[in-house]
Formats: sequence, structure tokens, C-alpha cells
Amino acid sequence: MPRDPEQNARARAERTAGILRAARRRFAADGYVATRVADIAKDVGMAQGLLYHYFPNKEALFEALLADAFARLTAAAEALAAQPDPPAAKIRAALTGLVGAIAADDTFAPTMLLIAQASLADTTPAGARALIARERDRPYAVLADLFAAGQRDATVLAGDPAALATAFWTTVKGLALHKASWGPDFRAPDVEILLRAFLPAPLPSPGGRHDV
Repeated sequence: MPRDPEQNARARAERTAGILRAARRRFAADGYVATRVADIAKDVGMAQGLLYHYFPNKEALFEALLADAFARLTAAAEALAAQPDPPAAKIRAALTGLVGAIAADDTFAPTMLLIAQASLADTTPAGARALIARERDRPYAVLADLFAAGQRDATVLAGDPAALATAFWTTVKGLALHKASWGPDFRAPDVEILLRAFLPAPLPSPGGRHDV
């Protein structure tokens, strides 16, 4: 029985997602120049010619992968900003969630490694470089706004909000690169240790314990 348009669209979306997963692993492990479309197609289990029906060339596939990564980061940051919680609670939730994702999600660390490589390598295609320049500041701006809001209600440490946002994201990216390097031996640090760079220490309770 022939598939209807909705089934065809769903199948194409699933196949596209599979191609992007395989491409992420290849590009992160081998870099842009050394990665071959033939190897990605083999990983997915499809003919190379069929893969070109989804992405016309390696450059387009690389750009789609970066666009997907930045879209996910920005969407997560904007969704966090839209929540009604106090700024400090949002910062705590963001850092906790990201550290958890680094530890548990095998796609997060390769994605951060891929962005870092693409940002630094001279061989990165012009289209990908333009995409990075256009998208990279958006998650930083969202966090800078959160830090500024937290400083207004005295729940976030003083300092340039943009600098605090940079410290936040470089912490996350550094942990992701550490995970990419260490693999299964990676152990995530206690989030409370990391939060000391951004939030005031909790006041001791009358019994000598710290409120959290």
C-alpha cells in the first residue's frame, strides 16, 4: 500500500535525522576535510547517491549540522528565559541541565566539539563561517540578560553580565570538550561548585547548616 504524504514526510524527517547523527560523529571525530560523504552514507546504511537527495554536497550537510546545533542551543536558552522562575533559579536550572546533558547525552559533547572545530579551522567553508558568526552570540545574549536581571534583585554576583555569560558558556563548552576527550571516564563535577562563580553562597542556617 503506498504511503500517504504525511508518512512520506515523516520518513524523510527520520532519515534526515539519521544522516545528521552520523555526520555529527564523523565530522567531530575526523574534521571537515577528512570526512567523506561516502563514509557517512555507509554509517547510515544508504547509497551515497541517495544521500545527495537529502543534502546536495558535504558543505550543505556540514552547514545543516551546525544550523541544527545552534537552533537547539538558542531554543533551549530562549525557552529558559521565558519561564516565570527568578533569574537565579533559571541560571541554576540551566547549568544543572547542561552538565547533566554533557554527562548523559552522547550527542552533546560531539556537537560542542564540532562547533569549536568549525570556529577555529581555516578549512571551514565560507557558508559555515557565516552561519557561526550569525548565530553564536544569541545564547550568550540570553544568559547576559538573565545575569543582569539577577543582579537587579541581588541574587547573582556583581560583574559585567556579558562577561558572566561568557564564563557560563565557556564552562559548559570546556566540560563538553573534556567529555569528548575522556569519553566513558568522564565524571561531571558537582554543579554547586560551578555555581559559586555566579551565585552568592547560601547563608548558614541557625543550626550551622547551609540553606540551599
